Amino acid sequence: HTKLEIVFFIYLWSIDPEAVKIAMSCFALFAYEADIRFGFDEAAVLTILPNYNIYMELSTASTTLVTTGRNALQKKILSLLRRIEYATPGNKQAWYDTFVSQQHLAKFLAVYPKRVDDLGSGGSTASSPSVNASETSGFVGSGYTKFGKRRTGVHSSEHDIEDVFHEWANMTGFLCALGSVWLPIKNRPGQHGIPADTRRTSMEPVSSDLHYCPVTQFIGDCLKYLVCQNEKFGLQIQRHIQDLLGHELNPLCYPILFDQIKIQVDKFFDANGQVICSEQNTQFIDNVIVIMRSVFEMKAQQAAQNSLEGPTTTTGSSNTLVVPGNNTGSSTSVVGGSSNDPNSSSTASIDA
Repeated sequence: HTKLEIVFFIYLWSIDPEAVKIAMSCFALFAYEADIRFGFDEAAVLTILPNYNIYMELSTASTTLVTTGRNALQKKILSLLRRIEYATPGNKQAWYDTFVSQQHLAKFLAVYPKRVDDLGSGGSTASSPSVNASETSGFVGSGYTKFGKRRTGVHSSEHDIEDVFHEWANMTGFLCALGSVWLPIKNRPGQHGIPADTRRTSMEPVSSDLHYCPVTQFIGDCLKYLVCQNEKFGLQIQRHIQDLLGHELNPLCYPILFDQIKIQVDKFFDANGQVICSEQNTQFIDNVIVIMRSVFEMKAQQAAQNSLEGPTTTTGSSNTLVVPGNNTGSSTSVVGGSSNDPNSSSTASIDA
């Protein structure tokens, strides 16, 4: 089950729209399995599949989304990934495997057309502490790093290089939207079954645990690429980082974003508190302003929308479970979910 979940999630950032849609449709299989096994016990369904509704929406979107364009498809996927509330072994591992591959491609693009000798070697990235280390290295080593090596060799065609860039962009968006699954949050059920801690405001101070979270390393690395000077991809990388951090980042990751921005900006002052003026520092600040403006505008729009909609009800909760009947033609039942996150024990602080 976990390995299937990993594969389905990872294919969501594929540059092949048809492969993406097939992966999206496969998420319904988890829901069907849960219905068959525990169809009359909604609490049990939520226990084994806490992200039931999002998985069903992913599957439905694979058939209802009219456009076949890459960008529109990815936008829809990212909007759904941001709504995933529960960490599972599958979505956490998929995020981490994608993070490792994304690092390799980012290094390659940043120095292109030079060669990155350690591409696919894993670099300085440590193995994930919450999953079996041998499984991590085996999964990545047997597929995605070899794929990266093959696709980004020194003799790759111009078309292949463009595909690598688009793949990096899809990976980066995926990591932004799903980053909350690696946050050290204890998913205790609150009112209407929504974990109280996951409903906290996104502007809480960054805890010490977050400094060792791989999402922190990911966001910190993204900010560094805001001043990427590569002749071919530098400007494109900067623009994509601006857009993805500003519009696609999971709101629960905002504290990490602002903390990492502060860390970078602090380096622009000398020991006497004087600003260190340079073209690169100015470029970084300009790009960060764009990101921050996007974040604040989105928060303002959400606040305005919430004020118009009024308080949410139980049936409006994203944890409301719609369980199809076991028999053909039977009506569906709508039940407010109230279960513990089965993976809460595996959500831990990280070694990034």
